[in-house]
Amino acid sequence: MYPVTIVIPLYNSFQYLGNLFSNLSKQEFPDFSCVFVYDQSADGTLAELQSLIAKYSMLHCTVLIKPQKEGVGKARDFAIESGLVSSKYVLFLDSDDNFSPSFLSTLFK
Repeated sequence: MYPVTIVIPLYNSFQYLGNLFSNLSKQEFPDFSCVFVYDQSADGTLAELQSLIAKYSMLHCTVLIKPQKEGVGKARDFAIESGLVSSKYVLFLDSDDNFSPSFLSTLFK
């Protein structure tokens, strides 16, 4: 189990996923996992997500698929209620967030 889990809801996030995975892969703090919550996008988000998970296989990623779109808050709740988030710390990010390589290491010094 990782001490940090990052929960990231995804809805029509295709255009942001490349940058998101690039930022995640550059983190100086390596002990984290990601839970992506796919919220029934209409823009190819799921296919791009699966492609990037394969490309960035060094990241520890889980994908949850919501059966219907209910918004970002419900997507975050869905992740927590899934039982897959059991780390000591949970961070909520959005797919279009930008963050530096020291983001996690600064939080968890």
